[in-house]
Amino acid sequence: MLGIAPKRGSSDKNLMCALVFLRWSIRKVFIEIYGERVRQACNAKGKREAIKCGEEERARLIEEAQAKKLAIQFPSQRRLIGGKPAPLPTDTFAEFIDNWYRPWAELNKRPSTFKSDTWRLRVLVDNFGEYPLNQIIRPMVETFKAKEAERVNQYGHKQTGAAVNRLLELGSAIFTKVAEWTDYEYNPFRRVKHFREQSRKRVLTAQEESRLVKTLERPTRKMLRLCVLLALHAGLRKGEILNLRRRHVDFEQDWLAILDAKTGDRIVPMNSVVKRALRLSIHAKGDPEDLIFGGVDWIKDTWPTICREAKIVDLHFHDLRATYVTRILEAGYDSFTARDAAGHSDVRTTGIYARPSIERVRKAVDSLTDVAQIQVGRAIGTNG
Repeated sequence: MLGIAPKRGSSDKNLMCALVFLRWSIRKVFIEIYGERVRQACNAKGKREAIKCGEEERARLIEEAQAKKLAIQFPSQRRLIGGKPAPLPTDTFAEFIDNWYRPWAELNKRPSTFKSDTWRLRVLVDNFGEYPLNQIIRPMVETFKAKEAERVNQYGHKQTGAAVNRLLELGSAIFTKVAEWTDYEYNPFRRVKHFREQSRKRVLTAQEESRLVKTLERPTRKMLRLCVLLALHAGLRKGEILNLRRRHVDFEQDWLAILDAKTGDRIVPMNSVVKRALRLSIHAKGDPEDLIFGGVDWIKDTWPTICREAKIVDLHFHDLRATYVTRILEAGYDSFTARDAAGHSDVRTTGIYARPSIERVRKAVDSLTDVAQIQVGRAIGTNG
């Protein structure tokens, strides 16, 4: 045991003035100064970590601080902002959504994003609406997560992990705004573990496309057939198709003007298939502002029926756009060309959409047979 024992009252202030003995225990460090045993503080940020380090006093202080944060009192008198009372953590979740978050989201988010958030906000309000913001804690969110994972959606299936994750992300975004607009910084959604999401690998195969064509031959499905063509040959998203107006179609320049899209405005060239289909479907006379497909999402109700009749399993309408990107890459064009064709802002997003078909993988595997030297029944270096 080594140490330095300076005399008390020494004039050398730069010399250590303590006899230090270190004794290690499991996750514990003790310091002895002149016979007084003091525990060295650990770097625990939470109550559980502090208990593991043996810091009972630190754990108690953390628990008291969290309790004070949840029980913080705010004045009953508050100023008005735009005729509405200023937001406080004592407001209920439903009041905060109706008075502040929903108007802000409608003003600042894209219409398509706000439309998706609308039904998610209903789900969150149904579960947390009656609780004050400062009484919503993480165990309540964990219970909500488990409940949503078991809920059956409108199609008769359990909620996917991705759908539950979007609800958790929206809840976290709401409490981020709570922290921004008030002094309450506790976010019960922040450290809730999300479900693992598997990226989709689905594309429309040639055999499935043949069956799909036969299913769409009915005259009553003319407009849906045109929507499928725009997704497969122009890579348009469903929302872009539904919001397409007559003035967005330029037959002289052979392009489609996609405005207010997810990644901004862009120009999409029309190939001969799309151009011919649009010419046959759009009347020569009409208001340029007229919506070609009505603007209402009728595809989501029709698409499952079409796939069922065509005996196509687990094919989303958005998978047609992924098929569009995949076919461009399989035709030999580089990923930057595919990015521009799809209207992506990042080539990494294009890589997510690129889903190698089984036919392409089979061709790649078959190409190895031409250079194979080790084969069953054939010796290395022989010709027969």
